[in-house]
Amino acid sequence: MQKWVYEHADHSIFYTPKIYDAWTEEWGRGCIIGYIVMERLQGDTFAQWLEAHKDDADIECMQKKILKAIQHLWGLPVPQGTFVGPLKNHAASDRFFGQCRAPRTFESVTELEDWLNDIMVKVNRGEPIKIRDQPRQLCHCDLTDSNIMIDGDSIMIIDWAYSGVYPFAFEEWSIYHQVKRFGIGQKIAEFLAKRLCDNKFSGTMRSFSYASAYIQFGVHYTPPGILTSHY
Repeated sequence: MQKWVYEHADHSIFYTPKIYDAWTEEWGRGCIIGYIVMERLQGDTFAQWLEAHKDDADIECMQKKILKAIQHLWGLPVPQGTFVGPLKNHAASDRFFGQCRAPRTFESVTELEDWLNDIMVKVNRGEPIKIRDQPRQLCHCDLTDSNIMIDGDSIMIIDWAYSGVYPFAFEEWSIYHQVKRFGIGQKIAEFLAKRLCDNKFSGTMRSFSYASAYIQFGVHYTPPGILTSHY
């Protein structure tokens, strides 16, 4: 997706590294490793930038620029013919499904919702997941302090390994996961949670927590700090 974003984003709003070459190799047991040769960017991560900038007005101004960049990303056109997930219709590998990828691909949000609710029946906890009415959009799914870079007034977004075409609930989940699991210190996630939903995540996030835990670890696993979080 990084190449698509590079070609379609307004670089005056945010920039992402140009890709020179990319390929994959299979390492056995269905494990596919991807390699990318890309442009090297200069600048500081948002975490590094914060260490050098303590003025509240400067921080607020930069947060507004970052929010504008992220909203611009979310508004970019979705490539035709893509499934839900990575652009080349591979199985997803992200915070929700885990490092070992989703067990299958999904051609539509409705198909994904039905599959997730089959999981919820097995979990026997939480409410049914309702995402079929959410339009598909480009989602980064890993908007962390280290994946936003700053060079002067320029905003750069890097590390697109978890990105893809999803309903917005998957971007919300990636923010929720940082705030609820890792707590204080996730500055990008914290201010996105405040600006986007006033720290009131949708009820779907609790069911997402149950489903993600089942997919990655088994029905009896309870991720610390997620399922017991208040709303």
